[in-house]
Amino acid sequence: MTPHFRGMSSHFCGMNIPQKMIYKLYQFVLGKFANELIQEMSRRIFIGREFFISSGLRSKIPSNCIARFFTWLDGYELKFPEGFMLSNNQETISVSFLQLREKFNINDKFQILYKLCSDLTLNLYMTVNYVVSHAAFTTSGKPFSIEKIYIDFDTDNPDRLDDVEKVVKEFTQHLETYNIEPYIHFSGKKGFAVMIWLPFPDYEVKKYRLYCKALLGQRFWNCKYIDKSVLEPHRVTRLPYTKHADTGNVVMPLDPRDLKPIENFDIENIWNKAVIPSRIVEIVNEWHLQEKIEEALRFRELIERFRKEIVKPSESKYLPKIVQWLLDNGVHEGCRNNAGFIIACYLKAKGYDYQDVLDILLAWNLKNKPPLPDKEIHYIVKSVFSHDYRPLKKETILHKLSECRDMLRN
Repeated sequence: MTPHFRGMSSHFCGMNIPQKMIYKLYQFVLGKFANELIQEMSRRIFIGREFFISSGLRSKIPSNCIARFFTWLDGYELKFPEGFMLSNNQETISVSFLQLREKFNINDKFQILYKLCSDLTLNLYMTVNYVVSHAAFTTSGKPFSIEKIYIDFDTDNPDRLDDVEKVVKEFTQHLETYNIEPYIHFSGKKGFAVMIWLPFPDYEVKKYRLYCKALLGQRFWNCKYIDKSVLEPHRVTRLPYTKHADTGNVVMPLDPRDLKPIENFDIENIWNKAVIPSRIVEIVNEWHLQEKIEEALRFRELIERFRKEIVKPSESKYLPKIVQWLLDNGVHEGCRNNAGFIIACYLKAKGYDYQDVLDILLAWNLKNKPPLPDKEIHYIVKSVFSHDYRPLKKETILHKLSECRDMLRN
């Protein structure tokens, strides 16, 4: 069976798009939180969306003509870099982009852009979420905040598109349990895009995948028609009512209840219905907090491992031979306190902290014959760290350990 939206042509392509519809489409581009994000703007950064224009198999221009431009929110203008042009030898392209650079109102500019991509069979994409750039047009922007969650259901096998449609319907029924009515459009070729907006912009973009996981649930998280490797905030999406450059099909918004095409694109109504509820936001925040705790624990474990394994005092070539011998072999009764004091002074001088020196001396004490009481070891370390003792010279060590002198000289 061929889905009812495939191959559909629409009068919403090119110059036939009504002015009211153009404004609603530009609202879709600006996004739900444009007014709030404008306050985050400064002279040094640009906040908005990146756009991408690429040619497809049926394009009237060479396939290597790919362009990227940036629209920022300040002033609600669609701006292009100086000298931006898809091709120098295509008069229609030059004229169209010259018009885009002129001071037309935003409705006219957007209508020209739609017509250009439609007439030349070009793909038109934009970033799903807001990006920030310190040099517009010269570098790719980085994710700045999450506006919405974007989930692709698609297949490389055209014969499976009906199965994908069935899964999307099941997913919309799943979302109904959260009172979510998502925005859905047919991609024009091999699948569907589902979008759900946050109730507020979330600047912790690392939470994006957690939102996806919470919305999909265990049932859909492992769906074979979802590529989890691309569930990240810097995704791009096709613009509604543009044409797919390979198939000529329209990127058609669909009614989430039956997946039939809709031509009354009311973005404000979509924003009111396709909203993530507070209980999912709370779940995501809990998961994110747990991830931070686990990350901190892993980092602490790594630091401890570095301190204890990478720099082991018993293997340190920087300890004097006489001190290394004491540490490796232990001593007998009559030398234990002085030996412990000498070792502790050297370890402190090498930069070891209180706890490390205590742990080392407790382990060393087991080699002594007999070992000192643990409280004696604690007292030695406390004394060394309470005073500014300097490490002893070899002759002084031999004097302090007179009963072990012959053994040490050897």
